[in-house]
Amino acid sequence: MVQFSGFQQLLFRKFLQERHWRVDEIAQKLNVGRSTMYRWIDGEAHFPVDLVGMLTIVTGDRDFIDFVLQGTGYTLAPLPTPEVEVGRVEAETLDVAREAGKFVGVVQQTLRDGHIDRKDIESICSAGRDLQREVEEVRVAAEGTARPGLRVAK
Repeated sequence: MVQFSGFQQLLFRKFLQERHWRVDEIAQKLNVGRSTMYRWIDGEAHFPVDLVGMLTIVTGDRDFIDFVLQGTGYTLAPLPTPEVEVGRVEAETLDVAREAGKFVGVVQQTLRDGHIDRKDIESICSAGRDLQREVEEVRVAAEGTARPGLRVAK
């Protein structure tokens, strides 16, 4: 007779009693054979602890990882994702349009007299740097990169 551990009982309940997922689909996603998956569910073999995270991800069921953490005094919290402030992105985009207009105006002014001198080059470069700074502010606002390591909300 097979003796179930607590985790095997959880697998058995989720896969065979409640039938939340198809065993063959989850086995494929875990890159294991269907028979291996059934051995884990039936309690004939122990489920590898290093696959618990992937099982949680592919099923979307936190019960598996929570089972491992129970009694430890720890819990999981999802990674925070910054919300992109749409109003800020729109405002920054308008700033880019304004600076692009200024840049075009500087270039047009320079071309009016038919020659480019040192002062004209400095004006074009300055307007280009201002435009580049505004484009970077849009990128930062759009990507939500207020803190490194956070995922971008899409």
